Order: sequence, then C-alpha cells, then structure tokens
Amino acid sequence: MKIILALFLTTLLTGCLGPSAEQKVKAEVACEKYVLDNFQKHFGESHIFDTYVKDEKIVVEVGYRDKRSYSDSYSVRVCIYDEAAGTIRIPSLLEMGQWRR
Repeated sequence: MKIILALFLTTLLTGCLGPSAEQKVKAEVACEKYVLDNFQKHFGESHIFDTYVKDEKIVVEVGYRDKRSYSDSYSVRVCIYDEAAGTIRIPSLLEMGQWRR
C-alpha cells in the first residue's frame, strides 16, 4: 500500500512541476528578442500571447504588429525555447501543428 501511495504522489508531483515563473520570463524575453531580430524589422509593438510547456520545452507565442500598418491585428510566431540545450528556434510550417496548444 505504501508503494502505491508513493508512486501516486510521485506521479502527481511530477505532473505539477514544470518550469518556474523565472524560467518562463527568461524564455519570453529571449523569444521576443529572437522574433524581433529575425523576422520583422519595422515593428510597432510586440506582445507575448501565451507561454506553455510541450515536449519538455517552453513554447512562447509572440505576436507582433508592423508600425506602418493601420491594422489592429497581430501576426504570431511560435518560438521553442530549450534551456537545457541552449537553443531558440521557430518551427517550420510543417511542424507548427506539433507545437500549437
């Protein structure tokens, strides 16, 4: 009985643990900068729409708006932040479905 209880608690705690708020903020800042530097040179503003974990990596949805446009809509890029590997990347169109929430 103790073994079953221990396994249950371990599974429960493992499911609840994830990146800390500090790690998420670090990923958001890094991804926002990466998108700004590499994809759009004329930003009016950018916005983080969502941050979540998928396949043990932090996924950040970065929205940006062109400052020359009169539209209120944002374009959105999904950014994959892997702190352990030290990488940031934008998935290809074929991979987008894998990384969407």
